Amino acid sequence: LKFSLNHRLITILASIALFVVSIVMVVSVGAEFFPATDEGMINVNVSLPAGSETKDIDNILKDVNEAIQEIPEITTIFTSAGSGGAMDFGVGSGSGVMNVLLSDLNERDRSVKEISDEIRQIVKDIPGAEISVSESSMMMLGMSGGAISISIKGDDIETLEIIGNDFKDLIEKVEGTREVSTSYEDGIAQVQIALDRGVASQYGLTTAQVGSAVKNTLSGSNVTKFKVDGNELDVVLKGDNIYGQSMSLLEMLPIPTPTGSNIPLSEIADIKIEKGPISIMRENQTRVLTVTGSVVGRDIQTVSTEIQNLLKEYTLPYGYSYSFGGETEQIQETFTDLAMVMVVAIVLVYMIIAAQFESLLQPLAIMFSVPLALSGGFIGLFITGLPLNVIGIIGLIILVGIVVNNAIVLVDYINNRRNNGEDRTSAIMKAGPIRIRPIMMTALTTILGLVPMALGIGEGAELTQSMGVVVIGGLALSTVLTLVVVPVMYTIFDDIAEFFKRKFTKNKVTSERI
Repeated sequence: LKFSLNHRLITILASIALFVVSIVMVVSVGAEFFPATDEGMINVNVSLPAGSETKDIDNILKDVNEAIQEIPEITTIFTSAGSGGAMDFGVGSGSGVMNVLLSDLNERDRSVKEISDEIRQIVKDIPGAEISVSESSMMMLGMSGGAISISIKGDDIETLEIIGNDFKDLIEKVEGTREVSTSYEDGIAQVQIALDRGVASQYGLTTAQVGSAVKNTLSGSNVTKFKVDGNELDVVLKGDNIYGQSMSLLEMLPIPTPTGSNIPLSEIADIKIEKGPISIMRENQTRVLTVTGSVVGRDIQTVSTEIQNLLKEYTLPYGYSYSFGGETEQIQETFTDLAMVMVVAIVLVYMIIAAQFESLLQPLAIMFSVPLALSGGFIGLFITGLPLNVIGIIGLIILVGIVVNNAIVLVDYINNRRNNGEDRTSAIMKAGPIRIRPIMMTALTTILGLVPMALGIGEGAELTQSMGVVVIGGLALSTVLTLVVVPVMYTIFDDIAEFFKRKFTKNKVTSERI
């Protein structure tokens, strides 16, 4: 303390250097939106080509089931071929889902991410289907998109498909990316009837009349209702089913004309089989294709930065653009909002302290313990290897209100000794050793109470682990450095106050003489 008071510039520069280094540390560990929790459930999604039968999906699911039976941590497996499963979120008729339940966390040595990686390696060689594996987490249900989500906008769907595949290849090169896919799906084969309007008009037919005739023959139409025991039944009138059995028979489908005669469909229309899109997504009237993926073993922010650097080198055609969404977008928006909340918290704390001390300068010395606390929180995350997330930032906001308590106790005691006639240096030198015991006891009780949270013991404890680490690190560092740095800042602001007092007094005396 004596050295710090005699070398105030060195002390301040060392504190600033520590803060800068801690920021570099937290940047190196990266960031994520919410920490992934080990809930002991893995989802295996199986996709087959459009039009595949349910029994084909079921056979693939059986193959996957048999392949992963040797994993000892698996306790229960639920499968659903087609749509409608209890845990089936957005699975279509050409897909199936398998829900794998694991044993309790305290009964297994591996995490859900390690087990899901093993399942990926096992099922990647099963032919005939696209198989994706993901860890189930309730925290991710409200997420718009996946961990990686890139929206590509443009007019032509074929160009979007090419760009999407290029983006997929680039993203797969980044370490830690898994299950990278695009939202483009191969179209379903469908029969298209292109009416020759010129020929049709010669027979007095319009597009609507021809379409209605084809629909009535193949699908039928409701002509009336029939009542049976109080219940109404639809009466459907339709043509012979034979016209829907082959292309050659469809060409012979009779179309009635206004003159009362029938002509074959092939006489007035060109009939062919083409693939049509399963779905078309638009945003602000512009077609959108989405590239999504998950991240394993690395933080989202670092992976997103590497992906952005790769995509900067990709030349997009004119009129096409892309934007990041999913967890990356959530991180940027939420971190910005929480940073504003932290600024408001600091201002409110300063206002309260200023009102209590009836001074604008002394609270600034107390508030200098806040960056020390932030440095401790960042260093804590760096030591534990945890990325910064929403829960961790909430811990930093909590620190703003906690760490000033020690500085308030110290500065208040220094003021009391000075009010009793003691000089500033003597009051500071004696205040630290006398107040160190209550300050350390207060900090230790909080730190020890948060140790179980920081250790992340038990299922779901990963959610609050970063908060425990941040608060413990920030409180520990600020408690130690508060006894050194805050007195130095106290003397600096006290000198500033004395300077303005002397200047004001001098000006007042001068004015009175005049």
